[in-house]
Amino acid sequence: MDTVEMRGLTLTQPWATLVAIGAKQFETRSWAISYKGDIAIHAAKGFPKDAKSLCNLQPFRGVLMDFLQPMHSGIDLFHHPALWTFLPVGKIICVVSLKRIIRTEQARRHEDMTNPFEMNFGDYGDGRYAWDLRNVRLLKETVEARGALSLWKIDAELRAKIEAQYLAPLQGPINRDPDWRAHPVDLLKDS
Repeated sequence: MDTVEMRGLTLTQPWATLVAIGAKQFETRSWAISYKGDIAIHAAKGFPKDAKSLCNLQPFRGVLMDFLQPMHSGIDLFHHPALWTFLPVGKIICVVSLKRIIRTEQARRHEDMTNPFEMNFGDYGDGRYAWDLRNVRLLKETVEARGALSLWKIDAELRAKIEAQYLAPLQGPINRDPDWRAHPVDLLKDS
């Protein structure tokens, strides 16, 4: 078994899904860490009312719909009043690689910030840190897990469950490949 450790990071929805679909490259935090490597993104079990409301506001709604609609073609998501109900909670939904951590002042000028909505998806105020997340690996099936505050250790048993569910890494800011959507993904279903 691989001895390189994996950590977990619990994010509230919709930010967890935005990371998972490649729409959010930088996770902004008030603190930095020295860890570099794989991080399993865990969608928090709690989903505050204000975060649910964001799912129905632009640019969140448009980006989420672009991802969700092909998976739910029988549902008119454009007119759905509660888009948040399609997002998983209490589960690991993807794995990313933490490439580096930079100051938000630098991130605002960063040439890799190609998503025009990136600034809407984080707190880029002065004195904060932007965690540069790359190599997004979605999971065929989400993995139930208990999250934690800060960056937490993934044990060997949970890591094996996560790695058994890997799909190929995303190739762009948002994966628009119809063949990818043909995979049996339950990313957006709670069981």
